[in-house]
Amino acid sequence: MIPFSLGGKKPMKKTTKLKITVIVGITFLLLTGVAIRRLSPIQITCHNSENCLRMSSLGGVVFEFSKPVKPDMVERLLHTDPVAIGQWEWLDTSRARWINDDPLPVGSQVTIRLDPGDAGDRGVRIKKTYTWELSVRPALILALGQSDFGTEIFLIDTENGGVPGQLTNTGGQIYDYAPSPDGEEIVYSVHNDSGGLDLWIFRRDGSDPHVLIECGANRCTTPDWSRTAYQLTYTRENRADSDTDIQGRNEIWVMDLMSKQAARLFAENYEAGSDSKWSPDGQWISFWNRQKSQIQLVNLENEEVISLD
Repeated sequence: MIPFSLGGKKPMKKTTKLKITVIVGITFLLLTGVAIRRLSPIQITCHNSENCLRMSSLGGVVFEFSKPVKPDMVERLLHTDPVAIGQWEWLDTSRARWINDDPLPVGSQVTIRLDPGDAGDRGVRIKKTYTWELSVRPALILALGQSDFGTEIFLIDTENGGVPGQLTNTGGQIYDYAPSPDGEEIVYSVHNDSGGLDLWIFRRDGSDPHVLIECGANRCTTPDWSRTAYQLTYTRENRADSDTDIQGRNEIWVMDLMSKQAARLFAENYEAGSDSKWSPDGQWISFWNRQKSQIQLVNLENEEVISLD
């Protein structure tokens, strides 16, 4: 029997003991849950258009981690056979693309291995060895060709006899195109109903074509990929009758392909430019300055502009 005081209240000691017991139990469960989450192993998957069975001569495979990791710690755990020097491009703390610095021979076999080890704070650790065996695929050849309706993109696969196959079906509305450095995707310019040119994108095999940048009456052309395939430059020719603040001129724009955000290369000081190209190290962009009739280079870190005479 639980004793009661004359006022009908439970004794303080009994109540306090019960509260302490409940709080300790809840705290234990919470700490146990946190410990389990921290100790659960990281799962790693490899992605590209061929399920990481084959890759381009420059690599371009994407690794996805089931937990946030510290990039510098993970990079120390990667090994390749034969030894290849490459670079990581991190999308965030859970996804990264590995790019080889020098092209690998077509047909060669490459082993990519991530060893066990510490991969982050608070006990985040890779607990087993992950290994992928990949072969280096031959390059595909892209070309503009004529269909019954006009210009389209055609693919020539040397593994299948080299017979051209039509990749796009735009009704002859293709203007130009640019494949990504790892050969996984192609960006191309397509005439639209407003008299301008939009940028579209599709996968290596021609699947999943969709609009990347809608340009309305403006003409978006000459796309060019950064080496890591995460950024894209293009020329935006603004029509004089469009609603832009700079009309009737060409501008270089840069798009982040992960956030899908685009902005002018020169945000403040306007420079008329077209036909932009990335440097191999991704630190410079070259372009043709129509106002000055010069090829110019811009440093992306400090915005220094160099003119080539």
